[in-house]
Amino acid sequence: MKKLILVLALSLLSVTWVYAIPQEIEEALKLNRINHFDEALQVMENALRQGKITPDITSAYTVGRILYRKGEFYREMARLNVLTNLGYLLQVKEREKDPPAEIKLFLGIAYFMNGQYLEAAGILNQVVTGDPLRGELNGLAHIYLGASYFRTGEKDKASDLWKKIGPDDPLSYSTLGYLYASLGINSAKGEEMTKAALNGSSVERLPYFTTLMVNHAYPLLANGRFNEAYQQVSGVNLDMPIHIYREDKNTEILFYDLAILKNYSNILFGEAIKNLEPIVTASSGELASFSSYYVAQMYLYLGDYESSLRYAEKAQKLSVSSSLTMVRATACEASAELLLGRDKKGLKILEKETSRIYGKPSSLLEMMMVVISSGVTYSVITDMMGSIESFIYETNWERTRRETALLGELSFFSGRYMRALYYLERARDKGNKNKIETNDPNFLLKLSYVYYTREYYPESLEILFSLGKRFSGIRPLQDAVQSVYSYKQRGSGEAFIE
Repeated sequence: MKKLILVLALSLLSVTWVYAIPQEIEEALKLNRINHFDEALQVMENALRQGKITPDITSAYTVGRILYRKGEFYREMARLNVLTNLGYLLQVKEREKDPPAEIKLFLGIAYFMNGQYLEAAGILNQVVTGDPLRGELNGLAHIYLGASYFRTGEKDKASDLWKKIGPDDPLSYSTLGYLYASLGINSAKGEEMTKAALNGSSVERLPYFTTLMVNHAYPLLANGRFNEAYQQVSGVNLDMPIHIYREDKNTEILFYDLAILKNYSNILFGEAIKNLEPIVTASSGELASFSSYYVAQMYLYLGDYESSLRYAEKAQKLSVSSSLTMVRATACEASAELLLGRDKKGLKILEKETSRIYGKPSSLLEMMMVVISSGVTYSVITDMMGSIESFIYETNWERTRRETALLGELSFFSGRYMRALYYLERARDKGNKNKIETNDPNFLLKLSYVYYTREYYPESLEILFSLGKRFSGIRPLQDAVQSVYSYKQRGSGEAFIE
């Protein structure tokens, strides 16, 4: 996709949504409703460039809203990609007496991306102290072992390992630069490192060039240069492996960068914030309340909990008391408090909101969806979940397909996978069960993963193949599921990826 640049002037933001919506914006909103995110953004870009629409509140909100939905989709894709690949690599490790170092390396990275830092450090230490891997893989082992030490508080160990990484190894140096920004060490230094790696000789021909581009964009995002970061990743191919391991002529495993999808989604959120944030500060209407909630939720996704709380409070002030925006903004506030470790305060907010909307299963589901998507763990809200689940499951009402899908999300969150499968399957459009035009792609992704966990591999792959025709970044999940399925079919031996 071409670069999307939307410059907002405060003078333009004073314009209210009174006039008829331009045809181009109507077209973009229609495409967004049927989940054609890239096409919708392209319509907006072309219209802005050609002067058919102006950079005002309406166009800013439209772009921000599309980017928000696309970012949420890639955030879910990133999470499930880590879980799927982690499961696959654990299976390979369990069936091999002495798995190759490449398997251990990428298993360690998967552990790290899943927040299992002690497990990551344990297996990556085996890689670093064993026979050296070739080139950039050896560098990645040192980097992620250091990052695991950093996360567990052993920062001196991390520093010692990172001293061995230099710009002569573009992938490792770039990855270290991204981690400098991601771990909050020094985003300015991270930008310098990723830029040096990206500007190296002939890097465009390297199989991991996309990773170099996204790695460079991440420090730009961390430094608040949202549009530069977004431009950097415009049109990238997220299906490219960074390494292919060949044990023999019939066996190969494709390894992907497990950080790239999450980083990509965060960059989309940054660009969405750039479009929506000015609306909040320069307006007090309905769009301002919507924008406040979206900005609050995206700051929460980016780990900036204080900013999230500030905008969640604004959203509540701007919203009608009985509105869905009020429910979501309150849930976002509670989630931020819980993620900050202030459990008592966060639970109190949720309990108060639950009491206010109790008897309204649709509102309860929307509230819980915000909490679940925010990354709050089940163990933190176990007691409250019991009463909510009991009420929702025992209540009969005329459910929409979205509400049925949300029941599936709730069931999955609490570990009831067969119940999740039941609800998510019922939420599909039976006449077009894999078409994104009539099915929310987020729910399709989750359904595919639930099928995978229950070992219904053909059903899982059917969904992923369909999504892969429309979205870049599906291939890593698809390959992992296909590899597990191939192994189950053959009973032994390494899975061959077609």
